Amino acid sequence: MNLSAYEVNLDVRGLQPPAPLERVMHALGTLEPDHQLLIVIDREPFPLYGMLIDKGFEFVGEKIAPRHHEVRVWRKH
Repeated sequence: MNLSAYEVNLDVRGLQPPAPLERVMHALGTLEPDHQLLIVIDREPFPLYGMLIDKGFEFVGEKIAPRHHEVRVWRKH
């Protein structure tokens, strides 16, 4: 992971499915190669993880607090 990469923040907490996934997929589609996407969501997005792997992204997820998960996503180099 390139720690000096630019970060794009996307907070999808409080949205009802499928809106969070739709917004994440849109953001990933526009993500520049040297940028990272920081997703803030109110639940751990297990279905998203497989999609990220299939699309060639790497990621790390972390539970920050109840109903606050963060997932950092970047393109494999």
